Amino acid sequence: MNRLGWLLALAGLALALWLVAQQDLAEIAALLASAGAGLLLVVAAHGLFMAANGWAWALAMPGAQRPHMGVILELTLIRESVNTLLP
Repeated sequence: MNRLGWLLALAGLALALWLVAQQDLAEIAALLASAGAGLLLVVAAHGLFMAANGWAWALAMPGAQRPHMGVILELTLIRESVNTLLP
């Protein structure tokens, strides 16, 4: 990533932290605590789904042109993030 990319990423992180700081952090913590272990189960299940999705994309590519699984997983996560942000 070039310098502009890093600067934009840091600006996005700073904006996200500022937005979270504007909220009632105690209420957010209480909501997360009330979700309990179910929230961790959902995150783990989603992680497995994303890994399977990346693996399926890897199998669709010719072996000689197939990137490393870590690259495919990263691209799968980026694709889902963009898909979530756009309507």
